[in-house]
Amino acid sequence: MISLIVGCWLTYWAWDFTKYSLRVWKESPTLYIPTFYVDIALFAGLVLMMLYTLMHLVKHIRSLSDNDSGDSPAQESQS
Repeated sequence: MISLIVGCWLTYWAWDFTKYSLRVWKESPTLYIPTFYVDIALFAGLVLMMLYTLMHLVKHIRSLSDNDSGDSPAQESQS
């Protein structure tokens, strides 16, 4: 849960940086390639990481709720 909160915070910062990079539109000094395409990779990577983290968080919460609804095999063997 903490990683999701921190990741969303960093994603928000990366979005601000992406907007800044689009507004400034810097180019590399040697080849004159726009650096926006490199800068947007930070935002795209963080969005994908947050989707992955959220997917696994939901999976773990579902597995916990499934275990709580039924008796665990350890409890059944003790009966």
